Amino acid sequence: MRICVINFSGNVGKTMVAAQLLQPRLQAPLISIESINADATADGVDVEQLRAREFAALQDRVLVHPDLIVDVGASNVEDFLHRVGMSDGSQHDFDLWVVPVTRGRKQQIDTVNTLRALGELGVPASKIRVVFNCLEFDETVDEAFGAICALDGECFELRSKAVLYFNEVFDRIKGKSESLADVMADTTDYKAAIAQTDDPDEKLRLARRLASR
Repeated sequence: MRICVINFSGNVGKTMVAAQLLQPRLQAPLISIESINADATADGVDVEQLRAREFAALQDRVLVHPDLIVDVGASNVEDFLHRVGMSDGSQHDFDLWVVPVTRGRKQQIDTVNTLRALGELGVPASKIRVVFNCLEFDETVDEAFGAICALDGECFELRSKAVLYFNEVFDRIKGKSESLADVMADTTDYKAAIAQTDDPDEKLRLARRLASR
């Protein structure tokens, strides 16, 4: 499956969704569309970086790989969608367009604009999924994202269970060199390690590692 993760807005969890949730399940190459062109890692996952203007190179990869995840950085979204529009039919090369969103007013407005822009490019609503990010456990999707839910059927197909609840673990691993899968696979006995050290800083480091896992 070829998936594009996109939103005009930054800080909605695009890279987290791509690197922490989609890539470990698909075991697919991850490409980041960013302004800096260099191989890097995203939250502990290997990623190839391309600029939006290198759209031809991206098309090569999309057409070659049956499974692929493309994470479009906010600074490149406008140029990326412009180039999709210039390349007839390329919007259909992705099986799904995933649009993460958080509760902020600006983020929700940008998300509505993203959904409408995808529709204008000819992406069918059935291929667009919204991921509702940072929802509190006592909230419902309708309460927090009513304006977006109102576009169900017109701009996208609503999946009310496509929710990521707020959890500190995402902040704990953000920018680190390991993924959620790495954290979960760690078998270190941190309680024993905490008991064996007298260094308070080391105790705190180990406690945080245990809490993350």
